[in-house]
Amino acid sequence: MLIESYVKLGYEVSLFAHADSITSAKLFPYKGKTSTNKIDVLKNVCLINAELFKNKYDIIHSFGRLIYLLPQLPFRIQKLMSYQREPTLSQIRRATSLARKKTLSFTGCSAYISKQIAPIASAFPIFNGVDLMTYIFKETVSPDAPLVFLGRIEPIKGTHTAIGVALATGRKLIIAGNVPSEYQEYFNEQISPCLNDQITYIGPVNDAQKK
Repeated sequence: MLIESYVKLGYEVSLFAHADSITSAKLFPYKGKTSTNKIDVLKNVCLINAELFKNKYDIIHSFGRLIYLLPQLPFRIQKLMSYQREPTLSQIRRATSLARKKTLSFTGCSAYISKQIAPIASAFPIFNGVDLMTYIFKETVSPDAPLVFLGRIEPIKGTHTAIGVALATGRKLIIAGNVPSEYQEYFNEQISPCLNDQITYIGPVNDAQKK
């Protein structure tokens, strides 16, 4: 959504992302197949920075790993690193010390995240957006409406916390989302044993199902 808005405003945008990404921007497909394997990460670092050194860009906005920006830190190009989860402050300190002055800033998708970074570097909360045409707002719901957890099934997202709330309140809970392979054990040990008539898991859902 962010990229499509930039394109509509007339900006030239390059996207470094998964090969299956659908975008109006110029797509540079990641060479590495995973974000956890060190060799794959190195492949992506090389891909991104080969293009950045080859052509002139006004700004780099990264939602990926901070290491992807490492070769660009000493240069004048503006760099914006956005965090969608708990930041690793030691990495931010190291990157800030290596970066050219006033060229590296950070955002977090919550004030909780950005406040952690702010004592170290320039940081701001920018909340995740949503296309308001995709969903229909309902001001009220029926008293017996179920609770809903929607997101990746992993500890940092708090699926187990949602289950705790459902059990404490006696409300029904619908859990929707994908289970990343690296968190299958978490699902098997902390989520699956709690599933019953009250707490159900329906898997990943599309926009129509969310609505």
